[in-house]
Parts: sequence; structure tokens; C-alpha cells
Amino acid sequence: MNDFLTYGLALAAGVGVLFFGAEWLVRGAARLAASLGVSPIVVGLTVVSLGTSAPELVVALTAALRGNSELAVGNVLGSNLANIGLILGLTALIRPMQVSARVVTREGWGDLRLGFRGPVRAWLVAWPGLALAAFVGAAVYFLLFPDAFDPTFP
Repeated sequence: MNDFLTYGLALAAGVGVLFFGAEWLVRGAARLAASLGVSPIVVGLTVVSLGTSAPELVVALTAALRGNSELAVGNVLGSNLANIGLILGLTALIRPMQVSARVVTREGWGDLRLGFRGPVRAWLVAWPGLALAAFVGAAVYFLLFPDAFDPTFP
């Protein structure tokens, strides 16, 4: 029973730290967007997404270095499914979101192309990995400098 109490307190403390850390991240990202004069979606698609993906990156790199490539691929696919289905779905249930159709069209198709490139191949070697990394770099560039891609984008 003592272990149950200890684990319960550790879980409660972890949830509390997670809540306040998330609050700090969201407020900081909003301030960063305002200070840079860019849309909050740009900060969300760059700074926040890269920061929250860092743990998955560490797990995937560790798995790949240890020869467990299946774990790396499962980590990426599972994380994306959880983010889209669980996190975005539950968030939308709590408070419906208003997102511009243009944002969904522009960013959604890029995410789909990037997301299905690896699983369709059934294997990843160095050059597709470099291509995927270059694609992410290009996506970040076009988010930061939208006029270079689409002069009509606000």
C-alpha cells in the first residue's frame, strides 16, 4: 500500500508539473509570436512542434543506434496518431477550434505527404532520411518566409 501511495503522489506531481510546463510553453510561444510579429501558427508549427518532438527524436535516435529500427518507426507513427487522434480530438471536444481553411489546406497536405513518404517505402536508408529532413527544413523556411513561396499568403 505504501508503494501505491508513493506512485500516486509521483503521478500527481508529474501531472502538475506537466500542466504548469504546458502553460509556460503556450504563454511563451504566444509572447514570442507577438514579439517577432508573426502569426501564432508559425511559432506553433516551428518552435513548439520542434520542442515537443524532442523526446520522440531522442527515443528514435537511441533505437536506431541500437539497431531497433522498428521501435523508431513505431514511435514516430504512434506519436503522430496520438497527437492527431487523441490530443487534437480531445482538445476539440473540450473547446471547438476555428482554423482557417487555407491553413488546413496548405499545412495539411504537406504533413500528409511527409507522413506517408516513409511508411509507403517500408524501409528507410540515409538518402530518404536526408530528403525528409530537407523537406522539414523547407517547410520551416516557407513558414518563416511565406512570401518566398506564395506572395498572396497573409
